[in-house]
Amino acid sequence: RFIGHSFYSQGSKEQITSAAGFLQQVLQDLGVNDIPLGDYEKGQLLAQILGEKATVLVLDGVEPLQHGPQGKLGGMFKDQGLAGLLVELAREPGQCRCLVSSRVHLADNGLRAKAGRLIQQFDLNHLSPMASVELLRSRGVNGRYLDLEQTAAHYDYHALALVLVGEYLHTFHYGRVERALEIPLIADKTKAGRHAMSVMKAYDLALKKEGEELDREMVRMLGLFDRPAEPAVMAALKNAVPIHGLTTLYSKATPMEVEESLARLRQWGLLNTGLDLDAHPLVREWFGEALQRGAPAAFRQAHVLLFRYYQKIPKTKQPYTLEELEPLYRAVRHGCLAEKYHECYLLYQDRIQQRNRYYSTRVLGAYSSDLSAIGSFFPDGFERYPVARLPVTARSVLVATASFLLMSIGRLNEAIEPQKVSMRMDEKASDWANASRSAQNLTNIFLLLGRLSEAWEAARQGVGFALKVDNRLIEEKDSHASLGRVAHMQGRIEDAKSAFQQAKNLESLCNNVGEYYSIQGFINDIFLIEQAGTIKERTEILDNEIYHKVSLYDNRQKTAFCQLITGIVMASLDDVREALSDLRLAVMNIRLAGTNNYLPMILLSHAQVLHRHGDLVQAKKQLNEAQEIAERGEMRLYLADGLLLAGQIALDEGREAKEDYQKAEQLINDMGYERRRGELMLLKARIQKSQKLLEEAFDQFRKLGQLGLLDWYKNTQV
Repeated sequence: RFIGHSFYSQGSKEQITSAAGFLQQVLQDLGVNDIPLGDYEKGQLLAQILGEKATVLVLDGVEPLQHGPQGKLGGMFKDQGLAGLLVELAREPGQCRCLVSSRVHLADNGLRAKAGRLIQQFDLNHLSPMASVELLRSRGVNGRYLDLEQTAAHYDYHALALVLVGEYLHTFHYGRVERALEIPLIADKTKAGRHAMSVMKAYDLALKKEGEELDREMVRMLGLFDRPAEPAVMAALKNAVPIHGLTTLYSKATPMEVEESLARLRQWGLLNTGLDLDAHPLVREWFGEALQRGAPAAFRQAHVLLFRYYQKIPKTKQPYTLEELEPLYRAVRHGCLAEKYHECYLLYQDRIQQRNRYYSTRVLGAYSSDLSAIGSFFPDGFERYPVARLPVTARSVLVATASFLLMSIGRLNEAIEPQKVSMRMDEKASDWANASRSAQNLTNIFLLLGRLSEAWEAARQGVGFALKVDNRLIEEKDSHASLGRVAHMQGRIEDAKSAFQQAKNLESLCNNVGEYYSIQGFINDIFLIEQAGTIKERTEILDNEIYHKVSLYDNRQKTAFCQLITGIVMASLDDVREALSDLRLAVMNIRLAGTNNYLPMILLSHAQVLHRHGDLVQAKKQLNEAQEIAERGEMRLYLADGLLLAGQIALDEGREAKEDYQKAEQLINDMGYERRRGELMLLKARIQKSQKLLEEAFDQFRKLGQLGLLDWYKNTQV
């Protein structure tokens, strides 16, 4: 079995590329009915299925799904789906062998452990001179060895370029090698695929000169797509009103004429074999750009046709599965290329998100798919403004959405700038409600990155904006809770209590607590659990009606937090069985929600209870996954939490914990993460086997009012 896919970004900005669509399609093709919603879980499942049967998996050009080569994240995956696939294959490859190509070294933690055993990395240069000459000869090029070698050098020994030039010479110049040097190279030396694209330009000119307009139309149509074009969509292009400069001949061609044209394109290396029409991404990119430059009206008209075509595929106006949504995601791309920006925006709002239901993300967890779709509104990348031809309100919403999606899939540093842009746009428009929400989102980003002082300032801004909203109950409630969360992390307990109490007072004024209970409300409850020194105080937390309606929510994130809080409370009451059941469900639902910014927190809570129960194997499994996600997203807050737990587990297994302690201490000091000061002191006490240090750790818990944590650790021995 062979499966291959190219993630090359085809001239677009790297951050709009995602593995989600590829994983979904392959799982469907393999007959999987129960496909998980989370990207990471999709990748894991595919790896497990591929390992069951002899399979060669080729993934080309994955660098858009990685962090760039510089910095401490260099080479790590920023796409959760690809990470799940390759990390799981590295753990248990079975009968699958995977070849991955990238311009960036693969450096993910889940792969490092297997390096040299199950994983080998090679730096691949271009073809050797001898291999290049042999390739040219195999394609019918004639001439002396030195001339062939000179031609190979002229094309930088680039394999695709040599295949194309070989077929070009064989077809149009009787295989004469001296004609190869007559092809002018594209002047831009930084252009990816420059040598191959130079030959494509020669093909385009030769086809025009020879009057082979059908071949020219066929190859230019490939440039309309960023993936294989299925027969049905090619039929739609053929049967529509002819597009001058693109489908004039194709619309009248017989099936035999079309097949003959496709056969020639395959022979020349411009088209891959297979029922769906597919080509190397460089081929699609060059001919698509050539069409846009040379016949812009035809380019737009074709994308309008495809925009309408893909909108009609779903049987319902608002599809309810990711499979049914996929054509709408494709419609957004084609519509933006047709410059139908406002129609695309309404399509995304009405049919994909389903307006305020945010169905694609809250219910289906399709954060990566949404991000790829709205990337079409950002031709210069998410750090820039979206297209200017949209209304100001729509542009503001798109920027905020982009930041939220980036944050949700764990790409926190990339989410900062668009969130700041969104907040500035809202402030300029005096849209104080959205400005307050933007400030809250910015607060959450800074918190997870461990930039607590910046989080505090953003939270204060959020409160200021909320106070300017006319009907400000929800915004003021959430902004105060956000402020309380930052104070909690900084160990400013009185400030945290005051802010959380204001949020609680405002919440009591809401008509439907369940409807308006936000993530900040659950964070407040985590604070209360830490502070609760008695069983009565802890059980009272669960008296809130939100925890009695968990089965009624179609918001998986809210469901996960309900189960998280219930699990933590049950664990504090020593009902371990119930606690583990709730926490397993919380992990499952936050995975389905697709929000990787909260997944490490829930995994760590699960690991804490497993550790307390004595199941160190499962505790380490949950901990390791949390740490991998946290490191990939630079979530320093979770990294510190994970190191504290890793140290405790190491000591329980009779191993050294000094390194875990030192790393945790460095992070906690750098961030000002005083919430964990007592647990850091407790780990030090255990390492040094000091009863005095243990008592000092307990005193620190009392100092911060963390009576719930004091009760949790009361049986600690040194």
